[in-house]
Amino acid sequence: MIKGTGTRSRGTGADQTPFPGPIIAIALRSPLHQSHLLRRRRLHCAHCPQLDIPMPARPVTRPQVASTLPAEAAKAPASVIRATASEKVAGQVDLDFNDHDPGTDEKPIGDDVSALARIGDTLFCATDEGSAIESLAWDGKAQRYGAHRCLPLADVFDLPDGDEGEMDIEGLAIDDGWLWIVGSHSLKRSKLRDGDDLSRLPEIKTDRNRCFLGRMPLVERTPGMFEPVKRDGQRRAAALHIRKDGSNAIRRRLGKDPLLAPFMRVPAKENGFDIEGLAVVGDRVFLGLRGPVISKVAMLVELRIADGGRGGLKLAEVTEGLDYLLHPMLLDGLGVRDLLYVDGRLLILGGASMGLSGPQAIYALDAMPARGHHLARDRIHRVMCLPIVDGADHAEGIVTHTDGSTQLLMVVCDSPAPARRKDPRALRADLYRMP
Repeated sequence: MIKGTGTRSRGTGADQTPFPGPIIAIALRSPLHQSHLLRRRRLHCAHCPQLDIPMPARPVTRPQVASTLPAEAAKAPASVIRATASEKVAGQVDLDFNDHDPGTDEKPIGDDVSALARIGDTLFCATDEGSAIESLAWDGKAQRYGAHRCLPLADVFDLPDGDEGEMDIEGLAIDDGWLWIVGSHSLKRSKLRDGDDLSRLPEIKTDRNRCFLGRMPLVERTPGMFEPVKRDGQRRAAALHIRKDGSNAIRRRLGKDPLLAPFMRVPAKENGFDIEGLAVVGDRVFLGLRGPVISKVAMLVELRIADGGRGGLKLAEVTEGLDYLLHPMLLDGLGVRDLLYVDGRLLILGGASMGLSGPQAIYALDAMPARGHHLARDRIHRVMCLPIVDGADHAEGIVTHTDGSTQLLMVVCDSPAPARRKDPRALRADLYRMP
């Protein structure tokens, strides 16, 4: 802390008058600065050579998997965000989790819906607590989703922390008859409770179940009604292997990336590494990162997933010599809260990377990049701004909903406002005309 007196200028010479009272300047160092003694330097990296990134004083060795940003992407204009649509409210719809007993001590499912995927009349949901997939069926007469079923993933996969471990499922996607599931892969910091002092804050925990990426075959039981199963003929459920230390191939690969490495040790909601979106196109798997957001740039990770045999999956090369790509995205400084691939477009739900209320919007990438190429940042544009409610209604998931022949966009909120929870077993979601 530097303490002293000074003057406040109102011009030059005699116009300068003393500032009343002492001037106190407080220099704050973040934990990241304290632990790594960061310095500023220009980082010419694979992912965004225009970024000025704080990096550790000790240089990080650049891995072979890092790629180079194409010249045409590097030359994209700085002003690439274009608001092209306003809110297009079409109504609301209820999700009735009637298999949940509101009289239990468990947190209501509707309070924590974090991911969505739909096929036919079947809607799959997941929460950021627990280790299950929730299945709902569309009831055309009642105009709501109901017939709730809970599908414990520990019955299908060998989860390192069993069914009691939190998976923090943050992404669901359906492609070619498979239901894909991804956990946040993030660390978490202990929360302060009433009466706690600051001694709990340094505690950073690893929930091993969070490092989950897997898929299950879908079987159509009746027209429009699908069920994820452990095995369907030659198709079987499979997942990336999770080590005893809670890591998997994704965290190990990205932990060597010079851009992401410093953030792999930072908890979620503190701009640490945090997956909160999943889109699958064939064998290409896209992971949206809520954090880190670096110099107002959000990150989209592209992987290629292959069958590893015996119920396992493995990472394969995205293109020759590269087993992942990082795509930088300008989302007005927001992080990714969800992804939805629909009709050849990638819709991106953007929101705050920290645990707070703030701007939230939907962006569109009108054409996916060719295999092995970075996306052109000028192809991403904002198509819809979502309402902001202080302390509530944080947009968390997006999915399509069909009303007759009209395709709508459903938006589900975490920390829902009371108006969305009039029934303790249900959650009211918003419907918008497709942007």
